[in-house]
Amino acid sequence: MRLIAQHKSLYYFIHGVNAVLACASQLMAPEKSYLALIFTFSVMTFLLSIFEKRYNLLFMMRTFFLGIVGYIAMGTMLLNENLLFGYHMHESQTLEIASVMYVCTALALLGNEIGLGLAGKQIPISHHAIPGVSPHRWLMLGLLAFIVAAVSGQLIANHMGPTILVSGYGVDPNESSLLLNNLNSVVNVSIYLLFLAWLVTRSRILLGALVFAFFYTLIYCQFLRGIRMDVLNAILGCYVIYTLALRKSPHIKIKHLTVLSIAFIFIQAMGALRSVMYTGLFSFEDLLTALSYLTSIEDAAGIAFNQGTINDIATTFSGIIFLLRNHIVDWANGQSYLDFIARTPPQFMLPNRPPDLSAIFVNLGYSSGGGFFEVAEAYFNFAYLGCLFVPAVISYIIARAYYKVKSVGTLWNYFVLFGIMSVWMRGLLYQTFAFWKAFVTAALLYFIFNLVSSLLTSASTKKENKQCVEFLG
Repeated sequence: MRLIAQHKSLYYFIHGVNAVLACASQLMAPEKSYLALIFTFSVMTFLLSIFEKRYNLLFMMRTFFLGIVGYIAMGTMLLNENLLFGYHMHESQTLEIASVMYVCTALALLGNEIGLGLAGKQIPISHHAIPGVSPHRWLMLGLLAFIVAAVSGQLIANHMGPTILVSGYGVDPNESSLLLNNLNSVVNVSIYLLFLAWLVTRSRILLGALVFAFFYTLIYCQFLRGIRMDVLNAILGCYVIYTLALRKSPHIKIKHLTVLSIAFIFIQAMGALRSVMYTGLFSFEDLLTALSYLTSIEDAAGIAFNQGTINDIATTFSGIIFLLRNHIVDWANGQSYLDFIARTPPQFMLPNRPPDLSAIFVNLGYSSGGGFFEVAEAYFNFAYLGCLFVPAVISYIIARAYYKVKSVGTLWNYFVLFGIMSVWMRGLLYQTFAFWKAFVTAALLYFIFNLVSSLLTSASTKKENKQCVEFLG
């Protein structure tokens, strides 16, 4: 039995106590030994929360990435204040700023629990998992999705340039070739639809299209060009769709953890090698050294537990706190979320749209690994209150989309989840805006796929009826 089902009140009480203790530590500024004790309680609460969500991969990943960024920073500073938790903005990597990150994270994890809990209320689980669409139309939808995925994949390949086997990652991208910067979402939404269409029809044609889309669009056009996260999103999304279609929850078992661990190591290795693979100068020993940094207390640059992306994102979190505390930037007061609307259209349609939020560091002369973490943006806009409220809303939307598909599997509900899953890792780590734009993308694709498939199905039906009349006549 799940812990939250048996001891719901106690479970939420523990998270509330954790948030209160974290806030109290910021107000009272206790000695480092007492702060470490409070932080240990927070880590145990965090691990408990992850363990409780082992029944659902999405919720577990949501909780893990929401907490790990701030907790890695705090843990590093408590371990040794001379260590770093990222390559960028060293001036922001202090115990004082890490303590603020810690409070923000504890509040965000409490908000996450509230959002996930509220989303699951009063939603009955249906046994009808697949939308009520005719087999012929499913075939049309699948073929349309295949065409869109293949074309979008080729556009991404044209933009990225040669594969990492012959050139460095992102060394010579063709900037003029990419009119739409949401093609990663278009590809994944299309692949999800193709996969769902195959699950419904079990068509050999769609199976062949699916296999081709996997090797061509995902592997050749993206993975071999150093794009890891979007490929991972595609595979993860298909797994979630599969479990929903079979009316199962994506439980985490030992075999799943093994596969995830191997995939994580492989993805990290790809990240370490994608910029130098084409040179042939790296060795197996270099690879082992790079991977050893994942569990090392200190790597060659003095960074503890260097995970790459997570560490880069942590420095955007500490960086915005540093900029605010030193009055280098002003509080956003919700403006960055209002900018979502103006940032949605492609840049060629709106050249003067607000810049990407992550550009704030480079524009001020600081280095950055890219991205702007969800909790950092919440703090930038609404201080500590935002760290509780914003993650609660986002977790609610994610869980509601998931439960809606599980309850009433309409095609629209699937497309809403498609949008979230298409940028899953990007949304969790890089920017909340990724989720918003992916939702808009999925909504537009839903309209287009529906319209075109309806027209094709109608035309095909009329042709068949005409042939039948002629035959009988």
